[in-house]
Amino acid sequence: MPTNPAPARSTVSRCTIVGVFSGVAACALLAACGGGGAKASRGAKITAEQFALTEAPAAPPASPPRAPAAAPEPPGDEDAFDVRVGAPQAAEGASPGTLTPAGEPVLIDAKIGDVNGKPIYAAEFLAPMADRLRAEAAKRGRDEWRAFTRQQVTRALDLFIADELLRAEALASLTPEQKQGFVGFLERLQRDYQRERGGSRVQADRRLAQTEGITLEEWRRRREDLELVRFQIADRIVRRVNVAYRDIEQRYDQLYERYNPPPTYVFRLAQVLKDDPNATAKFTELLQAGSFEEAARNPLNFNRPSEGGLEERQLRGAIEAAQFFGNPELNEAARRMKPGEVRGPIELSTSNAWLALEEVRVRAVPIYDAQLDVEDRVRSDRISREQDKYLSRLRSRASITDVATMVDQLVALAEERYYARPTPGDAR
Repeated sequence: MPTNPAPARSTVSRCTIVGVFSGVAACALLAACGGGGAKASRGAKITAEQFALTEAPAAPPASPPRAPAAAPEPPGDEDAFDVRVGAPQAAEGASPGTLTPAGEPVLIDAKIGDVNGKPIYAAEFLAPMADRLRAEAAKRGRDEWRAFTRQQVTRALDLFIADELLRAEALASLTPEQKQGFVGFLERLQRDYQRERGGSRVQADRRLAQTEGITLEEWRRRREDLELVRFQIADRIVRRVNVAYRDIEQRYDQLYERYNPPPTYVFRLAQVLKDDPNATAKFTELLQAGSFEEAARNPLNFNRPSEGGLEERQLRGAIEAAQFFGNPELNEAARRMKPGEVRGPIELSTSNAWLALEEVRVRAVPIYDAQLDVEDRVRSDRISREQDKYLSRLRSRASITDVATMVDQLVALAEERYYARPTPGDAR
């Protein structure tokens, strides 16, 4: 007798519409194979006429409903599942052999594209930015929020594509020896990570679940991807970028003002009103008794007394053309002063003024001191340009779903999930 057919294999991908189907056709087929209750011997043969099925047998009557228990008790192991024996029941009104969904379809996740065969799922992609998108939804109108979300999604998608291209390229270029060494490197990283978090895998898993919502295996996969990207950038880009001393000199000249800003003249200016006949004499006595700063902090001075009359001015260009102050007499005095010198009283329209040049700050960084900083700048710029060129070559031969289409889908799904606040005039 032929054996019963094996059940069909079913898979559910992350972008599958999930549903549970039932029917009576399979049950009818099994019933035909089993015979009408008589036992079939090993040598018995079944003819085609016997195997043919003209109509499905009626489903067994439903078991009567259970009487409600007087007091619910916690289920034991034997009551953990409600298992009922019998053929699957067809939906009411459905013809025999019809598969009927048991419930409404539920969207688990949506695949919006792929990069070299690696799928991109909406929920997984949007999860890192979900909290921020919800927060921005409470502060922005719908159109403004869409523009903001599009910017965030586009940036994140570009980074995802770049990382995936670099990761795949690195994995393909590793020799067997390098792969073996890379596996050992990852194992050391994981052991160090576990030791920092208590030493055991269970403790590390618990800490990760509490802090990042992932498992240790997920952490390892993420770290593997990160290290592969770093390896590829270092191997194909960074080590091929050289910076000569002449490059440093040229960039230093371009950034000369950054390392050699204009000198800063630190003045202290005190002013007393003319309509107080004793103010000028009293302030002169204060100057003779102490420092200019102490005198300028006296209430007699109405020009920033809390700061001791502090005035800082940058010199741009020649000193002869400097414009430190708007008053011509005061400005001319400032041009001619040397550090430590005091001028005054200088008669202004409503006050008498005293001016002191406390210091001239010159912050010049010679090329020898700035060399490392300049070299870092040159190297960083070149690495960025070389990385853009390298990624452009990888993208030209990669299989990538249209980026604009993926962005549109992600923005639409993000709006559906995270922008729940209605706005006046919404069509939805």
